[in-house]
Amino acid sequence: MKLLKIFLTLSLCFLFCDDTILKKDSNKSFKENFKDFKISGYIGQISPITSSDRSSFNPGLSLGIGFISPKNINIFKQSFDWGLSFESSSMNGNTSNNKKTNSAVLNFITQFKNIPLKFKLGLGISDDSDFGYTGSGILDIMHNIPNDKLEISIGIRMHQIFNVTDNWEIEHAHGLYGLNIIFGHKI
Repeated sequence: MKLLKIFLTLSLCFLFCDDTILKKDSNKSFKENFKDFKISGYIGQISPITSSDRSSFNPGLSLGIGFISPKNINIFKQSFDWGLSFESSSMNGNTSNNKKTNSAVLNFITQFKNIPLKFKLGLGISDDSDFGYTGSGILDIMHNIPNDKLEISIGIRMHQIFNVTDNWEIEHAHGLYGLNIIFGHKI
């Protein structure tokens, strides 16, 4: 629990640390300072990848909410949007208890030239019903659906969950994939 609180605090600080956004400007209201942040939500299906997970769990529901900063960062001459998301998924158990996973994820989103797809790489912490607090790695490949009022995308998700043992060894816990519909809008 302490690790999750530290991760959430640092992620929120990273998200809101830009002094040009938080600087009090007499010409701008509080709402105007945050108008360029984006909020997005998604709903989708999540399924196990490995044969042992498929024999233990049925596909289930996945949903989440995310906040995207108006400021971009550049990594290796590639521009990335970045933000924080909170995600939850649930799968019904066949031979074991139902699996629930809640995650807090720091995301980096980019679109390469000449490719109509967006890529989102996320690293975070998950609270897994089997393993407790674990690490998560997420890769979303999204395609925009034209819409005048909302940003809508359909995406494929790969979600890997890693457990850290008492001896500080990293072991693969679960491999999941899913299909999502993502809705986004500026605040």
